[in-house]
Amino acid sequence: MTRTSSLLSTQLGRRRVLVAAFSTTLGAAFLAACGDDDTRTSSSSGAKTLYAAIRSYENVPDPADAGRQVADTFVPQVTGIDGFAAYFFVDTGAGTMVSVTVCGDKAGADESVTLARKWVEDHPGVIPPVKAVVEGSVVATA
Repeated sequence: MTRTSSLLSTQLGRRRVLVAAFSTTLGAAFLAACGDDDTRTSSSSGAKTLYAAIRSYENVPDPADAGRQVADTFVPQVTGIDGFAAYFFVDTGAGTMVSVTVCGDKAGADESVTLARKWVEDHPGVIPPVKAVVEGSVVATA
């Protein structure tokens, strides 16, 4: 596996959660998905403003099947969100999966959480209900 870089650090209760799920290859895909659209910029630095929603799922019975079903039926929904930038569904092993949606603002990230919750309800047995959701501004990319 290639070297990983952190995407987002946020507070969840009293625990510090550091997400380091992107390999260099995925990081490049993420940056490509963001494109060259300069409409989402920070006024002080000129950097793009992005917001991420990260969902963790445990006890996924068949991660490969879950990945196929998510690719076929959820990805078309999430890519339709206004301000959508990127989506990743990561098999972290031992029946745990993490999904990351990156959008141009909090509203888009919130919409992705709502869509994901509904998708899980509409596809019983594929993915258990979300274990944890964290959201926040993307502060660094590579």
